[in-house]
Amino acid sequence: MPWDRKSTSELRHRHKFPYSKVVWSFILFALSLTLVFKIGYNKYASPVINPITWGQLLNRIPFILVFSGVITWIWCLLFIRPEMDKVVMCDKCFKPKNWDGIGDCDCGGKFHSMNNFKWIEK
Repeated sequence: MPWDRKSTSELRHRHKFPYSKVVWSFILFALSLTLVFKIGYNKYASPVINPITWGQLLNRIPFILVFSGVITWIWCLLFIRPEMDKVVMCDKCFKPKNWDGIGDCDCGGKFHSMNNFKWIEK
């Protein structure tokens, strides 16, 4: 067969850190919330009215982390979706098809992403 499954190390190399969008979203929300607390805010005036000290900011770190986690969780539910490959291949007969939601092949194999296979030159 000219097709073969990729090894675990090859697949791991492709997805070094699959949650990078989530981590960057958390960092963005935590930094923006930290800046809002440090610079200050007032709903009737400019955003530089009520700055707090570094000591007060350290007391608010648990709130910043929890609130940023909740915002990141909601953000991920709404906007960051796992990307499903459109073309899949059977691991037994190597028959490709467009993904239609059916994961079992007629030959008894399972359909996996085309990215999990590699072409072997003979």
